[in-house]
Amino acid sequence: MLRERALVNSGSVVEILLTVDKISTVSAADGAAAAQKLDGYKMWQYLDINLYKIIDGERHKLSGTNAPVTIKIDVPEALAAADREYAMIRIHDGTADLLNDLDTDPDTVTFATDRFSIYALVYKDKAAGKEKPMNTGDSSYTFTFLAAGITALSASVTFAVMGVGVWGMPESSKNRMYDKLIRWGKGGGKTRKAIALALIFLLLSYYYGLNVRRREKSKS
Repeated sequence: MLRERALVNSGSVVEILLTVDKISTVSAADGAAAAQKLDGYKMWQYLDINLYKIIDGERHKLSGTNAPVTIKIDVPEALAAADREYAMIRIHDGTADLLNDLDTDPDTVTFATDRFSIYALVYKDKAAGKEKPMNTGDSSYTFTFLAAGITALSASVTFAVMGVGVWGMPESSKNRMYDKLIRWGKGGGKTRKAIALALIFLLLSYYYGLNVRRREKSKS
């Protein structure tokens, strides 16, 4: 950075350029390395992602950076689907790494990397209606579960009394919101996990509270 600052101060133009190009095939070794990291994902598209430093119009390719760079790419329209999650596999110098999606936007994939070479966009579909418990790995969350449960119970009673959305939330919507909260909670620290847990309790209590209200109304 000091060299670049000196060049800028002396009148040079310094730019950073990131390029993303589709590639149809990779070497057998790179393909095998990527396959070992799929972990339930399916391959969609190989990408050649490169970072360049351009000094006075002269392009210099960078193989890496001192700190991770956050990259966001759009999910292709042909790949986009409900209840689907995405990730990137980085293949660099013969080694493959799975990079999880850092955001909760279903239309983008966000990942952080400090190496630039071949990547693979991968995806997997979630089992419909399958609700995965969030494993926090910390017994200190017991109190959070209890507090969130009390809050959720109060909320479901309030919703039922008010008759809000009495004919219920579709199960597909409930599952989609649940999965988004799971991913959002896993992507942060303890505070985010605690908030996600509370919101999940609220969501499930609201959903099942509406179902109870709907059954009661159908009997009357």
